[in-house]
Amino acid sequence: MKVDVLGFQVHQAVFQAVKRGNVEFVTEMIKSIPELAWSRDINGRNIFFIAILNRQEKIFNLLHGLTDAQKMKVISPLDRFGNSMLHLVAMLAPSEQLDGISGAALQMQRELQWFKEVESIVPPLFEDLINSDGKKASEVFSQQHADLVKEGDKWLKKIASSSSFVAALIVTIMFAAAFTIPGAFCAAIAILLKKSSIEVVMIPIISLASVPVITFVLLQFPLLYNIFKFTYRPGIFDRNIQPWC
Repeated sequence: MKVDVLGFQVHQAVFQAVKRGNVEFVTEMIKSIPELAWSRDINGRNIFFIAILNRQEKIFNLLHGLTDAQKMKVISPLDRFGNSMLHLVAMLAPSEQLDGISGAALQMQRELQWFKEVESIVPPLFEDLINSDGKKASEVFSQQHADLVKEGDKWLKKIASSSSFVAALIVTIMFAAAFTIPGAFCAAIAILLKKSSIEVVMIPIISLASVPVITFVLLQFPLLYNIFKFTYRPGIFDRNIQPWC
């Protein structure tokens, strides 16, 4: 069947599936109707443009399963506002995508990863291309991410401040434990346990000193996990996609 026979609803269904990252539905539809891969919405954006705007990496990765000629066919166009693929990735991601990443600094990191990935596949001349607003992609990125940069700076300072406070508290307790002569408390424990060993007396002191350390680790573990997750885990982009279209 021809795409124009299927009508507006089929196009909308595919575009909505792209926005939601429903890669299975999108691939099956395009396998049945290949023309859908090149079709555009009312703003002149194909499925890969829409995937970039909505930060749907699984849909975007499908681009690497196309032939070189097909890639150029989807990468080269501009939308009705004169935006290239690089301009679109320079725009701030939807809030529902950013909200899934804790901390403004990590959100900014993910945005930079997206920009660099798209930048690596578009022709170099796209970096200097100006849209209808007279802006390059780099200018769009700086403008739309200005608030996120400020929030990231505040977030990092807050984390650094809280970490410094806990570190100072830990050092203070450990210093006191190391240089204070055992008092009514340590002696009482030694008598109670009927042992004169200093190791036995120091056990409750060390245990007490470890409380803020353990508490700090437990409170910061989600943050540490996310930092390692978004920095050192395998990237979200996959270029080893088998031909599918």
